[in-house]
Amino acid sequence: MNASIQIGGISIAVIWKNINGAQLYVDPPDGSVTLYVPEKTPLESARVYAVKKLGWILVQQEKLRQHIMNTEGLIDIKSDYLWGDRYIMSVLECDARPSVTVGCEEITITVRPGTDHARRRTFIHEWHKKLMDKFISGLIREWEPRLDVKVTAYVLQRMRNRWGNCYHKAGHIFLNTNLVKKPRELTEYVVVHEMIHLIEPTHNQGFVSLITEHFPTWREARARLNDLNLQNDLPLQDEDWRE
Repeated sequence: MNASIQIGGISIAVIWKNINGAQLYVDPPDGSVTLYVPEKTPLESARVYAVKKLGWILVQQEKLRQHIMNTEGLIDIKSDYLWGDRYIMSVLECDARPSVTVGCEEITITVRPGTDHARRRTFIHEWHKKLMDKFISGLIREWEPRLDVKVTAYVLQRMRNRWGNCYHKAGHIFLNTNLVKKPRELTEYVVVHEMIHLIEPTHNQGFVSLITEHFPTWREARARLNDLNLQNDLPLQDEDWRE
């Protein structure tokens, strides 16, 4: 169920979701406001929450306006996530080598003039893969002796309906590059999940016993992972990630 409320002349979209607490977002480029609230939250309670946050909303909208005014060469701006944190992502054109700069609240992507959307997306995806590669390689080295398994290869790729996959006979695991947008501890859960499949390929009681022993909070991690359908993510609700 969706609704819209007006607070101080600002239109706020209210969306009910299966979440534990309210989530308020001011989205670039136009400063539109969305409030996600837990299911069964009364609309009036959502309104009260938004009123309390009106000052914060106005500050964020002004930050966006100033950012757009002061950013030379800006060709695109949106919000995105990195390791669970939300950033303003700006794309700038500059006659220089493509690069990425990560600040406290902003990610700046610099591309050459005329770079089309498809090439920009490819560049960002390759950057995500580099970030993940560094993190995932460390996780695998840490968990191989703990699980007494050997990952012979891992592949980072876009996956339409899975967070991860395992070819246990070859010792290969596959990981969705969208995990770079999730908190690191949830990515670790997926890695451990797939590595345990090298021991037990199915989701039988043996698998459950192993993951409970080595990753006791796996049920909580799985629930959080499936609830975090963050902006620009595909809906990922494959049966592998449910009871």
